Amino acid sequence: GSQDVSAEAKHLFLKCEQVGPLKYPDIYDIVKKCAERLELVIPIVFVRGDMDKAQIYSIASDIIEPCIVLSKQLVEMCSSEELRLRMRKDTEQSLCL
Repeated sequence: GSQDVSAEAKHLFLKCEQVGPLKYPDIYDIVKKCAERLELVIPIVFVRGDMDKAQIYSIASDIIEPCIVLSKQLVEMCSSEELRLRMRKDTEQSLCL
């Protein structure tokens, strides 16, 4: 339920790196362009270093803004084009809930 989401959100804000114009600018640029194309608000994007596999997922609820979470492994193994494709799909999912 919502407690799981708030615990997850707390973990993200405390333990993960938030993507922005200065940190992971390539990823920020991708998500910003996707959101602009869809005429939606730019979601918060985090890079998690504590996941043991390459993955991307999104979380959203009435208590937190839509967030996209990328594992550090995914960021390191994907080209920017591969990240763009994966993030476009997740941006649409996270913002169209």
